[in-house]
Amino acid sequence: MAGEEGMGSGIEKFDGTDSAYWKMQIEDYFYRKKLHLPLLGRKPEIMKDEDWNLLDRQVLRVIRLTQSRSVAYNVVKKNIIMDLIKALSSMYEKPSTNNKDSCEDLLEEVQ
Repeated sequence: MAGEEGMGSGIEKFDGTDSAYWKMQIEDYFYRKKLHLPLLGRKPEIMKDEDWNLLDRQVLRVIRLTQSRSVAYNVVKKNIIMDLIKALSSMYEKPSTNNKDSCEDLLEEVQ
């Protein structure tokens, strides 16, 4: 992980290493800011589509701001949070004990 913090969020920029630590930080941040609903993967029935799309976009932007330039470049065309999470999981998840609880787990939580 890069030492640089992501836009004042206190989250270290994700540089492709230690994805489990980054995942923990980003989840904690979203729950603390009450922006976690898109991570759950489904829009609450009472929420308007416009509000849901805005919330999804806000979460997507925060994640992009907490990525190093090289990581962000690899997922720049992802426009919804679920696509971004799937892309990060497929690119940075390794079948090792160091990474087994990272983006892939986040994807499973969402589904």
